[in-house]
Amino acid sequence: MNPLLRLLKPYPFERLRALQADVAPNPARPRIDVSIGEPRHPTPPFILEALDYAFDFEFANKTLFYGLYARTTSFFENSSMKAVGKPIIGSVAGFTTAEYVELAQAYAQAGVHIVELNLSDPVVPCNRGGTCDLAAVEEVVRAVRTVVHTPLAVKLPGLGDGALDSAVTVLRRHHIKVFVCNTPQLDMFVPALAGALDLIAVGGVSSGSDAHEALRRGAKAVQIGSALMKEGPGVFSRIQQEFLANRGQP
Repeated sequence: MNPLLRLLKPYPFERLRALQADVAPNPARPRIDVSIGEPRHPTPPFILEALDYAFDFEFANKTLFYGLYARTTSFFENSSMKAVGKPIIGSVAGFTTAEYVELAQAYAQAGVHIVELNLSDPVVPCNRGGTCDLAAVEEVVRAVRTVVHTPLAVKLPGLGDGALDSAVTVLRRHHIKVFVCNTPQLDMFVPALAGALDLIAVGGVSSGSDAHEALRRGAKAVQIGSALMKEGPGVFSRIQQEFLANRGQP
């Protein structure tokens, strides 16, 4: 054993306990806890937001490393344990902001890869007036982002004239990874977002040619709803066959 170890002084907390051994607190005074240990209060939202910016891969890669790195698709990239297949997306909608938070937390804890915030349904608070209330959208997104760190997708209804820039600002500010975009508005959002996040086209996709056209216009995927309710699960095979046949056409 190192003979110099005996020269070490007592550990500071041992010395503190020795100093306090004969001290009796005044029972008439309230106890003030100044101990050091694990955090005892929720992390302030501004710290969580700052951490989101610090770990924004796309931003850091572009501004600091000049696009040198490529995002991995699995924690075990380049190994036999690499994740493969399609991502699992859990879609949530609520009557209140608190419901969105509760449902998003449940999906995140269940292990979905992406949590979609459906802010497009007519009954949700962001769309009850028939138009998209971007202030209400931001309230929901901020509340969910504070407690959920799973990548988020946001689904908005069709936006009115003049709302494009504000919507893009909200999506970028909260580092949304996927935007579920109304199909007719793809031509607006694709250049405005400039590849900052992936787009999923929703609305009016009921055939392989519809899907092919949406992807041609810049979507990364399509969302199928009405056709699924009309035809059932078989709609996916039909659209896939039509899409593959359409893709072979000039």
